[in-house]
Amino acid sequence: MKKKKVIITVCVIAAVVVVGVGAKKIFFTKSDNSQMMVEEEYMGTDVITLQDISNAISVSGKIESTNEVNITSTLAQAKVKTVNVAVGDTVKAGDVLCEFDSASIQAEYDTLKAALDTASAQVANTNAVNQRNLEDAKAQRAEDIELANLAHNRAVAARDKAYADYNQLKAQMDAEADPEAKAALKVQYDEAGAGLAAYDDAVTEAANNVKAVTRQGDNAVMAAQDVVNAEKYVKADTESLTQLEKLQTQLNNCKVTAPIDGVVTALNVKTGSIPTTEAIMTISDPKSLKINVSVNESDILKVNENMPVAIKTPATGDKVYNGIVKKVVKVPGSASDTAMMDGSSGAGYGAEIGITDNDEQVLIGMTANAKVVLADKKDALTVPYDSVVSEDGKDYIFLVEESNGQRIAKKTEVTKGVEDNYYTEVISDKISEGMEVVTSAEFVEDGEVIE
Repeated sequence: MKKKKVIITVCVIAAVVVVGVGAKKIFFTKSDNSQMMVEEEYMGTDVITLQDISNAISVSGKIESTNEVNITSTLAQAKVKTVNVAVGDTVKAGDVLCEFDSASIQAEYDTLKAALDTASAQVANTNAVNQRNLEDAKAQRAEDIELANLAHNRAVAARDKAYADYNQLKAQMDAEADPEAKAALKVQYDEAGAGLAAYDDAVTEAANNVKAVTRQGDNAVMAAQDVVNAEKYVKADTESLTQLEKLQTQLNNCKVTAPIDGVVTALNVKTGSIPTTEAIMTISDPKSLKINVSVNESDILKVNENMPVAIKTPATGDKVYNGIVKKVVKVPGSASDTAMMDGSSGAGYGAEIGITDNDEQVLIGMTANAKVVLADKKDALTVPYDSVVSEDGKDYIFLVEESNGQRIAKKTEVTKGVEDNYYTEVISDKISEGMEVVTSAEFVEDGEVIE
């Protein structure tokens, strides 16, 4: 809605006019010599300008590393032997940062290791003896069976010869015609027949002995094998092994190395001290930086990920660094305490800004002032903010045109584009750079004469 000019009628004796920017201040003297002042707006003008324009919100915060590692130690009551770094030092991954005194841990490790080595040697010796006994039992079994089989074979051979001799005597006796010789052969034949049973018994005994020796050898081998097998079920000293592993880990942890390239940004130990905090130091990557900022409630819905950001620091002056909105956390109180303390207004919706330009002059811990660019336009036609008036859902400016020797305000419809705190982009095929416009559009009517 436009403001209407106020016309006041008074009994005037004298009037003094004071002209200011955009207004006339008129003092009227009334009949009772008292004065009153009436302010009447007038129309200033400007020109349509071609320029870059952007709409941004301002935020601030401390510069931090996106890759920050807290170095911790699991060593309890261990003293720091040496500290090889100081705050601000640059380190490479693998550099030794500090060492803890490992003497007591090493002594405990050596004692336990020696005991376990002795026990292991004893187990190995027992295993060797048992394995040797098993091999001896197998060899003895084979030897005894071989001898028993040899004795059996000999008994069989002797028996077979005795039967052959017996059968040969019978053949001789049957073939002998001389009675006296035949009688002599008969005596030999009967004696040989009487001795055959002994040969049969000897063969049976030898065969039984082979079975007995085999069974005895099998039992000896089985007994030796059972002893070897039993070693698998001997309970290992897992408790001592676990303790040894823990001690080895502690020894390894006595030498603290840098996990990443970076800068030492915090150091909580010194030579001879026992750590009292979980983190003994902090390593930060200075090449990957961010700013945690607080965003006003009125602005938080305007901010989205991947929006460009222009960043300055007090230390680097007017130099502008590029950044990008990495994350927006639309939860109250999500902004970092650092950001809120460093001048960000509002209760603290959070946003994380990544710095995309690398510059060694931008340091961790510096205060950064940033502008989140909500909208941006290059080579835009712009007018002063107050040159645009809205009526019935449409936007207008008033061009100043010459007509019959007078400067006349011509109402012209435009489309508003990007706005900043001072200028508004206007879009229309009826306007161009350098055209004159009324700067206080709210106080002018179409066709009004511009003084």
